[in-house]
Amino acid sequence: MKFNDYIKNLNRFKRQLPQYFFNLIKQYAAHDVVAQIENRITTTGKAADGLMFSPYSTKPFWTTGRMQKSNRLRNWAIGNPSVKWMTVKYGEKNVHLFQVPGGYKQAREIEGLQTQYKDFEFSGQMWRMFGVKRSATAKDNVRVWIGGRSTRSQKLINKNSKREGKPLIDMSKEEIATMEKVIDNEISKLMKKLNAA
Repeated sequence: MKFNDYIKNLNRFKRQLPQYFFNLIKQYAAHDVVAQIENRITTTGKAADGLMFSPYSTKPFWTTGRMQKSNRLRNWAIGNPSVKWMTVKYGEKNVHLFQVPGGYKQAREIEGLQTQYKDFEFSGQMWRMFGVKRSATAKDNVRVWIGGRSTRSQKLINKNSKREGKPLIDMSKEEIATMEKVIDNEISKLMKKLNAA
């Protein structure tokens, strides 16, 4: 390759790099980062700092059982003579509540869900709408915001983050290192492609 061709390729690389870089980061965040965070939490119960999230609560709570994943919890209460019931007025209606003595952990067990670690997965609403919310670029800066892509999903992320005392959806050091490696590899491929032209 002649020196002038090399300079042309280098200038073309400089012109293409910002948009290429922006698209690469946005695509990587949209697919890989989001999947890595969700997978880490739902399969290990670990936060970005490598520590386990708090265990599911065993504090008793009252419920109608109608907002649960299935009818299992309500059927369990109806078929269990030791369950405590109460009726409260809600507007003009009488609402029947029952107590789950073993807390949310017991409710999950009755629903057939795992309780060894907190995976923040019950209805699927939070994770189903977790992804890239928006992205922006300016000069030498690319920003991608991930979070709940619906109001309900973001409220659940915020609520769970507050309850845990730390951000739920931060990237771990390993996830950041993986992203940096992928981006470096892609930029190297672009340089090789431009040098071959």
